[in-house]
Amino acid sequence: MPREAIEAYCTENQLQPRIDHTNAETDYTRNRIRLELIPQIEKDYNPNFKETLVRLAANAAEDESALSEAALSAAMDSERVLAPRIPRPEDDVFPRSMEPKPLLSEIRLDASALRELKPAVFKRVIVSEFARLGLGEGISSVHLNALHAAVLKNVGGKTIEFPGGHTASLRGGELTLK
Repeated sequence: MPREAIEAYCTENQLQPRIDHTNAETDYTRNRIRLELIPQIEKDYNPNFKETLVRLAANAAEDESALSEAALSAAMDSERVLAPRIPRPEDDVFPRSMEPKPLLSEIRLDASALRELKPAVFKRVIVSEFARLGLGEGISSVHLNALHAAVLKNVGGKTIEFPGGHTASLRGGELTLK
């Protein structure tokens, strides 16, 4: 939203916003981008650059939503959980106030089903399944690309280390996440 629109809203509604003096300093990368780089791009290349970024963000959000939905479906199709299936939040089986169920210790996925997935969906499946094992952060593209390559090549006996002591092992047509 343009600054002028925010200032007009504040004036119309008699609001006194706090001004953070560091927003005008170029010591921080985000401020240099906002104060120097974007105006330079608008001046030299595209006067509608901010609107272009807004459209790009909206498109990326739509893509992320579609890919996440595809990944959830693919995970459910390929997983063999070594416990009774624990409903996911997306299943909307429990009221929001209930305590979360304990995390799983191991998830097995059908490697042949994973090989059929597009790379973006494959990676989202792996990230979402590791989240169910308690690994919510720290998975890098290096981890995901190595695992994707191993699954595509069907490299049996291959184990890839993930953060927090988690592993992904490919054996006998199954990918086991721990």
